[in-house]
Amino acid sequence: MQVRRAKKSDEKSIEALWDYCFEKRGEPFFDWYFNGICDVKDVLIGEENGKAACNLHCRPYKIRLRNEIFNVDYLVGLATHPAARGKGYAKEIIRSALRLACKKGQAITILMPSDASIYYPLGFGFYAFQWERSARPEDLKKISERAFKTQTIEDTKEWKTLDFIYRIYTKDFEGCTVRDEKAWKNRIEGQLQEGYIAIMYDEENPCGYIFYAIAENSIICSEIAFTNEYGRRGIYAYMASHIGQVEKCTWYEPISDTSYLYWNDGAEHKYIENRTFPFMMMRINDPVMAIDGLSCSPLLEGSLSFIVTDPFLSENNGIYHIRARNGYIHAVKEDVLYDLKLHIEEISGLKMGDQVPEPYFCIKIGDLSQILAGTTDLKTLSEKGRIKWLTEEEQDRRSAVLFCENMFPHAKTWISEWY
Repeated sequence: MQVRRAKKSDEKSIEALWDYCFEKRGEPFFDWYFNGICDVKDVLIGEENGKAACNLHCRPYKIRLRNEIFNVDYLVGLATHPAARGKGYAKEIIRSALRLACKKGQAITILMPSDASIYYPLGFGFYAFQWERSARPEDLKKISERAFKTQTIEDTKEWKTLDFIYRIYTKDFEGCTVRDEKAWKNRIEGQLQEGYIAIMYDEENPCGYIFYAIAENSIICSEIAFTNEYGRRGIYAYMASHIGQVEKCTWYEPISDTSYLYWNDGAEHKYIENRTFPFMMMRINDPVMAIDGLSCSPLLEGSLSFIVTDPFLSENNGIYHIRARNGYIHAVKEDVLYDLKLHIEEISGLKMGDQVPEPYFCIKIGDLSQILAGTTDLKTLSEKGRIKWLTEEEQDRRSAVLFCENMFPHAKTWISEWY
């Protein structure tokens, strides 16, 4: 199979594969996506005997991570023609997408899996979970408070209001998308194809919003955000106002949210159902590109070497050396480190010696991705048996764990992009 970028002439085959595997032609989302959102240059085509065997949409996004803005591809719409299935083409087109991302200078790729077991062997790891919460509207009313004012929107004019709420809501989260005017207008238009948007206000400012649809006697929210607890309760009250119209409300909140500890009458146990919902996966395409130049505490000084294993992108296998100095993290791969040493010796005439820092542990690329996102840390991974220690010295292990925790502290993660 040959993988290439799609061309204008591929549009019909791309749409046909989407129609076969996902939404059907003529449905609102299909028409909106292909008429206004999908850019053919962001699609990869896998060809077999000159015909499209599979394709993959590499949707461009920006996410905020460790005080940096990363350009990423969000992989969606992976589809293989039924006559070409079972040949490993899906894996090959993903591998091509990751390598192409590296060439574009993109250190990270994300996706929302239909089946995580497919993507774990490819080096992806979950970085964002959510609570999926559901309740009858009459029960939701018990933990709600009506907003001072509620406004429904029918066009893109209020994008700045939504952005105001979103920025406050996401300021403490890692891994969330950075939305500009174009992104907001696309999102609003997509939501209004099949659903509704409402904004809640307190006495002075907008304080919450809800993206939702009504289907089969249920309210289903794709996104809520709020600036304070009053905004959250106002969103709950808005859903509860549909008593008699719907039988169930379902919405999503970050896994780090612990508001259930303070709900009236033990609501979480009594009448609100909480279920963890695995949402977004991430993988590092190039460890040096992902880590080098990140900021850290200016008080953190030191270095660490470790081995990365990446069976899917073998070029990432090797020893990496990271150093914290003057508030920044510097990363280099061992072969590059060796070449750099020779270059310095040649220019300066000073011999730096043959000593290369010994690696303390071995880590899989998916686990390293989760550490970068803040989803987990080295101590937790070690306790779960996911780290292979290369040193028997307990003090060395403790030092490595402490250094990594200070360099990549555990963080709250959240993202709410569905396509």
